[in-house]
Order: sequence, then C-alpha cells, then structure tokens
Amino acid sequence: MSQKEKLPLVGYIEIAKRAGVRRPVVTQWRGRFEDFPEPVADLQTGPVWWWPDVEKWLKMTGREYDAGWSLEQVRQSGLRFQEKQELDEYRDRFGPLPEGES
Repeated sequence: MSQKEKLPLVGYIEIAKRAGVRRPVVTQWRGRFEDFPEPVADLQTGPVWWWPDVEKWLKMTGREYDAGWSLEQVRQSGLRFQEKQELDEYRDRFGPLPEGES
C-alpha cells in the first residue's frame, strides 16, 4: 500500500457521506460555524480536509457520523468523486432520479 492510499483526506462529498448528510449541509457548516476545521488544501476541485480534524469537530458538536469507513471505501469514494458530485448536484436541483436509475 502506498503512502498516498493511507492519507485520510476528504472533500465535501466524503464528509457528507460519513456524516449522513447531503453535500450542501457540509457547505453550510463551513460557512456558519467558525470552529469548522480549515481545509489543508484548496484544489481546483474544491477544498480538502484532514479527516481526523473533521471527525473531532463532528464529535465536539454532537453530530453523528460513520466512523467505520474502511480504507477501501475511502479509496472507492475518491475514485468516483466527479461522478458522485454530479449526481448529488442533479438531485439537489431536481430531486430524486426516476425509479430504476441511480
């Protein structure tokens, strides 16, 4: 396993998935709460956080989250980031997809 695979870096989508909320909620947290962690980097695709910082914030503020994410789930989540982001944006604008589509 490479060092890159071990880094617990997360973006809006990964935080939302782990916290059981939609992506716009994470955006709101960042804008409304001064104690929300600062990103470790701002990339063209968006900000990136160190998961332990976000996890600590979720615990401190009493928000539930899924601490059981495996490294494989994190990796798969990252590989499908663009596709997932587009799907979430569609759902945010137009609601659920028609039955049978995902």
